[in-house]
Amino acid sequence: ELRRVVLEFSEHGVASRALHWMLRERDASGQLALIDELDPLVGETELGDNLLMRRTEILLERQERQAARATLEKLVERHPYPFGEYWDEAVLMLAELDVEDGDVDGAIARLEAMLERSEDTNLSGSYTLPNFPVAHLRVAELHRQRGRSGEAARWYSSLAGRYPTCRLRDDALLGLATLRFDEGDDEAACETLSEL
Repeated sequence: ELRRVVLEFSEHGVASRALHWMLRERDASGQLALIDELDPLVGETELGDNLLMRRTEILLERQERQAARATLEKLVERHPYPFGEYWDEAVLMLAELDVEDGDVDGAIARLEAMLERSEDTNLSGSYTLPNFPVAHLRVAELHRQRGRSGEAARWYSSLAGRYPTCRLRDDALLGLATLRFDEGDDEAACETLSEL
């Protein structure tokens, strides 16, 4: 019955719960086999990104980074913003893999491209995805890591304005204050800490 729900109602939320229960009954190898079986059948539906994200998690647990990267790239391409449930998480994970591989500039470019997708609506709310503020802060941190203090300061400073209800605003201000202290600008650092 769970399989029937997954196959016949793959565009509905109940299918992701059914998939969860189907996967839960198997070990990692069994989960991969089930994902391989279901992907041609429901991979292009809303359920497809659930399959690909679970595959990625298993591959990363097994230290199969290249296969995990390829799976994340497939997820990003197949389930793009704003439709994919895991699109923003996949882009963020790819950026972290870039950093681990020594490609900090590639990670920055990937995250900046992701953030260009952020848009407001004419109605209440926005199309902001959960990882947009996380990615914004990460760009600031990566610029700082690369010694680009001006770019880092710009990204730290702009987070609160772009995401006014985000819980990472204090992290951005603390990052900016620390950056100012490191540059020897104690007055600017203290002003930032006062704002914090």
